[in-house]
Amino acid sequence: MVRIGILLLAVMAVYSCAKESNNPQYDNQPVFLRIIQHDVDNGSPTYSRVIKVVRD
Repeated sequence: MVRIGILLLAVMAVYSCAKESNNPQYDNQPVFLRIIQHDVDNGSPTYSRVIKVVRD
């Protein structure tokens, strides 16, 4: 019974890490990323530079 549970958990982990697109409409469009960091002391946000995400 424990082996079935471990096997099921392993299958679920592999399935959840699949790198398939959920929306093929946007597969050929560039993706950009910018991180916003909020300072706890004075609440002013700091923005990173915008970078283009490269897909393999």
